[in-house]
Amino acid sequence: GVTYKASANMRIHSEYDEEYYFYFRYQTPDGHWHSQTYLDCPEQKYLDGWVVCTGEFTVGERLASATEVWWRFHFHNARDIKVTVDFDDVSIAYHKGIVDQLVVSKDDSDCWGVGSEINVGSSAYYSWNSLIPNSFTTVITDVTENGND
Repeated sequence: GVTYKASANMRIHSEYDEEYYFYFRYQTPDGHWHSQTYLDCPEQKYLDGWVVCTGEFTVGERLASATEVWWRFHFHNARDIKVTVDFDDVSIAYHKGIVDQLVVSKDDSDCWGVGSEINVGSSAYYSWNSLIPNSFTTVITDVTENGND
């Protein structure tokens, strides 16, 4: 699977400590619905002000094949709670994952060989005070010519 980092700035307008979480509710091609928690947050009340909730989650084969995905927020307790919730800077960013092949043109293939070290990246994202590369380094273990240009 592929691992993502999730983060949200939260403010819960409750006089009591409330535990909450974020989850995906998704439907797979066979029509079944599933849930996956991706961010479990600490207790929080209004006096705490803004709190950052962070975590990591992995998208496995079942979630990756989903035909429909809903992003949801829920309180842990079973009581019927009615409070205002403020969300800010909600993000889900690629962290690491599996790349099983790279395809390059035949003109470039002479530059790539077994043992070559490569950096695989998609884009960069920014934190408050720095640029964080969204990539990883690996070594080529196999080269196959597929006959395409």
